[in-house]
Amino acid sequence: MFHYFDKLPAEIRVLIWQHALSSWTVWSVEAGVGNFFRSPTRVLTRKPLAMEFNGPNPHAVGFACTEAFGVMSDLVGEPTTVDGDPATGTRAYWVDMERTVINLSDSFGMIAAMDELHRADISRFKHVVIHWHRDHSLRRACGQLANMCPKLETVIAQRVSDSMDALARPRLTPQRAGYYISVAQGLAPEQDFEPADDREAKQIAAGKFIRSVPRIFFLPPERPQVNWFVERCLK
Repeated sequence: MFHYFDKLPAEIRVLIWQHALSSWTVWSVEAGVGNFFRSPTRVLTRKPLAMEFNGPNPHAVGFACTEAFGVMSDLVGEPTTVDGDPATGTRAYWVDMERTVINLSDSFGMIAAMDELHRADISRFKHVVIHWHRDHSLRRACGQLANMCPKLETVIAQRVSDSMDALARPRLTPQRAGYYISVAQGLAPEQDFEPADDREAKQIAAGKFIRSVPRIFFLPPERPQVNWFVERCLK
């Protein structure tokens, strides 16, 4: 701990806070379709969205003190909010959309999740991961993104096995999260992506974006877990 931090000039402190808050991260947003629980009133209710940072959570630094919170507010703007039930109330997440990869579920789960997020928050998404295994799921997911995310810059289309059920899909590992970050940053080598002969899927995805076509990267179901840029991104 640096005990003389408050003695530093304000400009230096602000630069330090900005650096601490500017790490790239992955934010997973999932809603299980048909996944319900019985409330005390015996009414079937959808479970709240499952949201978590995978790897670094730079925004936790923003709650260190009033000065850090002010820097975070300037950097992020408004927090992303989710309406909860009366017991939990509204949840707020400080997500820097410039440096956050939003990891969405498969097409059905993605639509369910985006239905619960505020449209103003969804419109700020810039880098997203979608999971798909058939053309119709890819078409549905890209259509949803094209309609709701006008600022989108990066789409990472993660292909999954036909036999891999969404509920049985393993949780996102720090290594895979780091890899998604490397793709969004443009650090992943081209040979990691799906071969060029899968043109039909690429045409389906790009065809949904009329106003502005984001960068679209297709990833195969299996890939190495560890490489040099994963370690770099997780530092």
